[in-house]
Amino acid sequence: MFARIRILPVLSLFALVLMLNGCADLELPGNSTGSSPLDQARTYESGGDFQRAADMYWLASQRASAGQDVLLKIKASEMAFAAKNYNQVRAITSNINEKGLAKNELVRKRLVEARLARTRGDEQRAINLVNISPAGLSPELQQQLARFQSGEIEAAQTLSANDRSRIHGLMIQHQKSRDKNDAGLVWHELNQIDAAGVRGWLANSKDPLIRGWLDLSYQAKTNPEPAQWQQANAAWQQRYRGHPAFPGDPNSFIVRGGVIDAKVIAVMLPRSGRLARAGQVILNGISAAGRNLEGKPTPEVRVYDSAENPQNIYALYATAVQQGADLVIGPFDKLAVDNLARQRLTVPVLALNHAVTEQLFNPNLFQFGLIPEDEAIAVAENMYQDGYTNVIAFAPESAWGKRLATTFEEKFTELGGTVLESGYYDGRANDYSDTIVRVLQVEKGEERHTGYRREDVEAIFVAANSRQARLFKPLLEFHFAEDLEVYTTSSSYSGIPSSNEDRDLNSINYLEMPWFLGLDPDSKDAVPAPEELIGDDRFYPRLFAFGVDAYRLAPLVRQLLVSPEASYYGYTGQVSAGVQNKLNHQLLRATFERGETKALPLDNKTRDENYEIVQEKLKERFERLELEAEEKIKEAEEKALREAAGN
Repeated sequence: MFARIRILPVLSLFALVLMLNGCADLELPGNSTGSSPLDQARTYESGGDFQRAADMYWLASQRASAGQDVLLKIKASEMAFAAKNYNQVRAITSNINEKGLAKNELVRKRLVEARLARTRGDEQRAINLVNISPAGLSPELQQQLARFQSGEIEAAQTLSANDRSRIHGLMIQHQKSRDKNDAGLVWHELNQIDAAGVRGWLANSKDPLIRGWLDLSYQAKTNPEPAQWQQANAAWQQRYRGHPAFPGDPNSFIVRGGVIDAKVIAVMLPRSGRLARAGQVILNGISAAGRNLEGKPTPEVRVYDSAENPQNIYALYATAVQQGADLVIGPFDKLAVDNLARQRLTVPVLALNHAVTEQLFNPNLFQFGLIPEDEAIAVAENMYQDGYTNVIAFAPESAWGKRLATTFEEKFTELGGTVLESGYYDGRANDYSDTIVRVLQVEKGEERHTGYRREDVEAIFVAANSRQARLFKPLLEFHFAEDLEVYTTSSSYSGIPSSNEDRDLNSINYLEMPWFLGLDPDSKDAVPAPEELIGDDRFYPRLFAFGVDAYRLAPLVRQLLVSPEASYYGYTGQVSAGVQNKLNHQLLRATFERGETKALPLDNKTRDENYEIVQEKLKERFERLELEAEEKIKEAEEKALREAAGN
């Protein structure tokens, strides 16, 4: 008995772009330590690193004055286009208000959008965007506009001879095997090339095998509407009836829809070594999910110890398949996932982590994991949607803390916000006041419990485990940040109910699995509630829920790829398919009341509406502080007069 799949409404394109496209790592050039974002952007641009140039121009725009910020955003969009990061181009240009733009600025913005439209095959939109008179433009822009209006073709994406040879080798491999997994590898590689790049390679190739694949890819890229695609695909099939990719259904190259009817499921988890306890808890969740209270037949589950060298994971996989496995769950170790993803797999795998190498793709391997960085991205999106623009971040001085703080800052900046400062605290300590005082710029008053903090902060992000979070939030309140909304990830709650200890988390805004909020996706199954867990399961409840979802999700993974709207609602959250066969799970927004978890209601207000609310609160606070300051001055003056009269 497997959980159902629900079809949910598609997210807005802008939100989807922001979720799926993070900026590159903002590593500083070696010779520009301490330089401004604008200087770094120019250095990256001159060195041909257009992606980092785009990121830094965007960052510079967030710190620039009115007027200058728009120019930098336009420059960021041009660099993103040069880097072939078309989703980022769209995200940036949609963030630029054309009202008030000078004509040169407007044309530059429109040219980027038009080139993007032409790259994606939308010629009519491209023409409409640049239907502008050249009068009053700079000579350079006049030339660019004229070239584009005359039908300029964008330069094809540059592919090295080695890249073409490698992709050709995959085509030959599929021609020999006719295996759909091999076809999936070819199609994945072609999807990494833009339409102009495919068109350029197609124009310069006479090999029928290569031409067939390229033509099919080009038709798919330039005919996004279903009716157009059906006509284009039918025409392709007439031209390439004998081609190995015939009948030319790209979905079949990667997706073979339907639930996997597994009679035997192999579970590859660490049963010894440093990850043995975690492996056992996940296995307990799998076992709980597999108990059928209705007496119906369930797949046989065979467990294999994957704690040995990650390099040996394929041998373990091959043994499981040889012994009859129809479906594999695991491994849990990132290096093992990496190694398995590089192999030719005949039986589908639901890996319980993400590979070390982000770009690895295998059509028969799906990556499912509890990734802290994904939560940091979600928190950044929530804070920005809630109307905040200027925030600060705190994180422990550890590799985990730095990863979360960096991920949060990159995403919040990409969305259009500013992280004013990040403070790192000693996670082993019991008092983080030094870090809080420094970052909040706290000044104590003459009287007890009086003082001030910086006033440019609108909200706070804190990366912390449960012990650290219970200490951190009261300290923020003590240091005059009681009015600031505090956001954090699920790691701030242990998962073990304790209303006395968790009272210090009251009103915090955090992310949580539905299971911990009393939202059981299947109340009739044998899975216990979080408070009913015992032993190690009680101390690692999220891994237990992860095991439950892994067992129920594994047979459904191909089904998730059939439609971008498909999702699985489980104990860990709402799971959907993303890029590179990575499965994303969306947690719920929650808080604490009287030390107990509580789901937050959905907020249907727009970002602009929330922004106005935030600004109104800031205005009210400023007016209150101004009034208090005037009263204190008045009291001081009256006191001085009394003292003078007494003398």
